[in-house]
Amino acid sequence: MYLIDGTTYNTDGVSKEFLWVNNCGFQGGNGDSLAIRRPAGRKDYQIIYLSKGSGFYHLGGCFRQVDAGNIVLYLPGEPQIYEYRTDCPHEAFWIHFTGVGAGQLLQAAGLQGSVISVGVDAAVLELFRRVMREIQRQPDGYQLMCAALLAELIALLGRKQRLAEGPEDPLERVAPAVDYIHDHYQSAIPLEDCAALCQMSKYHFIRQFTALTGSSPHAYQTLLRLQKAQELLADSTLNISEVAAVVGYNNPLYFSRIFKKYVGSPPRDYQIQARNSR
Repeated sequence: MYLIDGTTYNTDGVSKEFLWVNNCGFQGGNGDSLAIRRPAGRKDYQIIYLSKGSGFYHLGGCFRQVDAGNIVLYLPGEPQIYEYRTDCPHEAFWIHFTGVGAGQLLQAAGLQGSVISVGVDAAVLELFRRVMREIQRQPDGYQLMCAALLAELIALLGRKQRLAEGPEDPLERVAPAVDYIHDHYQSAIPLEDCAALCQMSKYHFIRQFTALTGSSPHAYQTLLRLQKAQELLADSTLNISEVAAVVGYNNPLYFSRIFKKYVGSPPRDYQIQARNSR
């Protein structure tokens, strides 16, 4: 059995903090069997995330096979009886946690029930690994970092559950291009590159992007540039030409025309009004 855990933590404590990680680890890797018997449960919460294979959990009076892409959620005091078998290779991440806000956070994320489908997701796996590293290395402030990572993990699991249960968000089709435009809005972005990120032809991508966002890719990028320009005009010491260059316009006059067209006033007037309103 391959096992990593944070042995420096109290593994079954109750904290008065809002959120507190007691332990986090990984089980699996070589097909060894493992049986856990906690008839009285634990004082804290536990989430088990199956990333590969299957585990067998005693739920509702009988053993139930739970496959990869699901989490098993145990509440405080709930019996924990489960096993991993040699004939069913597996990999499972687990985390024990407590805190006065733990139940509230689970409820806000919509994580209810014993077995919850969330899918196998690299971001979820990375959050587990980051908590494990914090516990193992114990850098300054690691307890607070573990609590923050746990909150992100619970929120992400709730999101993944909703995506697994409901229809696909149509915006996900063009999400790679949206992210790319946000990261590179100052630069010229070839439509072919955006289309390739979304695995679409150029013209199909333009139609999909426009239908789903309400703007063409070019207009979307322009709005991002002008949004950033408004922030810089209001809050920085940059002049008009410098702001134009920062957001991707080499010609200040062209920038001024575009700004007035979309915002309704020239950059200079906008800057004066924004600073006088403070």
